[in-house]
Amino acid sequence: MIFMRRRADLSVEAFRKHYEEAHVKLSFDHLPRMLRHVRNYPIPIKGQVEPDYDCVTECWFENWEAMRETAALIAAEKRELISEDEARFLDRASVRTRIVEEHVTERTGGPGGAYVTRERDAS
Repeated sequence: MIFMRRRADLSVEAFRKHYEEAHVKLSFDHLPRMLRHVRNYPIPIKGQVEPDYDCVTECWFENWEAMRETAALIAAEKRELISEDEARFLDRASVRTRIVEEHVTERTGGPGGAYVTRERDAS
């Protein structure tokens, strides 16, 4: 997961426009093992403190090896390309990346039904 803020000189709309129309395409064009790229934009809630981020991004991969290969590709070949684009819309100093282990609990039988929890293998 990647927590990020927009550049101080950009509106929320300009930040989202660049992210949606340019950066996502660049990511998919250059990171072939990435399967899914989810942008979570916070919705203001009256009476609550504004979050210190403008987006939480999820990058999905088939497995841990695919994620590791993508990280190595970025480090070896794609860092400059990606960094140049990030500088167009992100406050790069604000970016915080966390590798997370997913645990999901879902109902299996509809409303009021049984539920099951599953984990992704972290190996």
